[in-house]
Amino acid sequence: MSDVKIPFMERWKDAMLSGQKTCTSRVKQCAREGDTFRVFGATFKIMGVQKTTLRVVAAYYYQREGCAAPIDFQLVWVKLHPRRGWEPGREVWVHFFGREYDNT
Repeated sequence: MSDVKIPFMERWKDAMLSGQKTCTSRVKQCAREGDTFRVFGATFKIMGVQKTTLRVVAAYYYQREGCAAPIDFQLVWVKLHPRRGWEPGREVWVHFFGREYDNT
């Protein structure tokens, strides 16, 4: 287990802090299960990582990505990846995470 850096857009702050956004898809693996990262003043722990396609993320994980509908996830992806755009078959790494709370 180690501390890793995973950047997030400011738009995800409330969704992450409230527990609405619990995964992020990346073109490369950024962390392993058990790793932690800090963002928006909170610590999050990676609960699992899996390789899948953007099509699967849009269909099954869009809510965990913090989006209201699959098209919302697609639009966010295109904004972040304007050169390649939306490629449904593109393989990505989905990082599932949960917020860590201080028990003291």
